[in-house]
Amino acid sequence: MMASHAQVVSTVIQMRGVLRSALWQGWRRWTPLAIGIATFAVLTPGMFGGFVIARLAIGLWMLLFTALGWSLHIEAQHPVTRSQPRRALQADVRTS
Repeated sequence: MMASHAQVVSTVIQMRGVLRSALWQGWRRWTPLAIGIATFAVLTPGMFGGFVIARLAIGLWMLLFTALGWSLHIEAQHPVTRSQPRRALQADVRTS
């Protein structure tokens, strides 16, 4: 149980980094948060259900990791055209 809490904390930290960098757009930005929420909202209660419910919960959770992997794959094939994140560009404008 402690490992699932650590996993949720790490996905929230990842989500903060993804949002602050502003490099991912659309649904890809929310995949780390969806994994963290699904850990508590779907996976943990699903483990207390029956055999079939637990397997469905694990399957849904793994589909979210598939979406995260797909996001990383898309990002690797189509890198962002701008060289700096939006926040870094705004900081440069303020200092000059």
